Amino acid sequence: MKKKILSLALILVMVFALVRAVAAAPVSLPSTVQPGRFLAAIEPPASDSIPISNRTELAAMSKDLSGKYHLTADIDLSDGAWVPIGYDNSYYSRTSTKFEGIFDGQGHIIRNLAVVNINVYKPMGWSVYSYTGLFGCASSTAIIKNVGLIGANINIDIDINNRDDIVLTTSLGSVIYSGGICGYGGNISNCFTTGTVSSITTSNYRSTVYAGGISGVYGNISNCYNTASVSVTSDGIYAEAYAGGLCGYNFAGFSVANCFTASLCYALKGLEKEAY
Repeated sequence: MKKKILSLALILVMVFALVRAVAAAPVSLPSTVQPGRFLAAIEPPASDSIPISNRTELAAMSKDLSGKYHLTADIDLSDGAWVPIGYDNSYYSRTSTKFEGIFDGQGHIIRNLAVVNINVYKPMGWSVYSYTGLFGCASSTAIIKNVGLIGANINIDIDINNRDDIVLTTSLGSVIYSGGICGYGGNISNCFTTGTVSSITTSNYRSTVYAGGISGVYGNISNCYNTASVSVTSDGIYAEAYAGGLCGYNFAGFSVANCFTASLCYALKGLEKEAY
């Protein structure tokens, strides 16, 4: 009996060591790509596009979600947490709160994007939703292109069982959409992300989380790459967890073309739950 216990302990130690070795293994980009480089050519912005050169102007996009915008300089967001542009409020209103315009980074970099739990909760129906990234939620016609994120830190942890501002019911759920560039939707091209995308959700009923280095869920993605680590954890009676280097989950009819990821990503969930 003692031999069996010792053998089992040795196997567990070996497995743990192997997992640590894999997790610590360096992840490298293809030799033809250098960090901070874009994969496709960049055309001049539209003549009627609004120039953006600082954080204040970048955040002001939320006041006109159908506008055309382009960056004229790199922007450092290290002075505070970022509130993502756009979210889905269709349950309550016919007025769109998704980003529906055009954002052209013009090959510029946004550094130190940090999205935390502040201002990311959007109660809707029987669930609490969170849309996180540079953009939170974009429509199927929105265009986001030619921008890179360096040092992004998206760290969302929703435990709706421990929030005083949420009225609990027996069927309340939580859903997180986390992406470096956009949490949900859009047409994303010639973009990249470095840093971390991490999302955790806990619910007393249904718990679902999607996370990707470029997009959390759904969209057309082209000429993009990601080196950000991506991790998701979902815990609830019915829990699902989806993690991907580029996109956590995509629907039929949408495409991913000429993209790659060189990142560590994982999805964790409890017993009798689904992780992908």
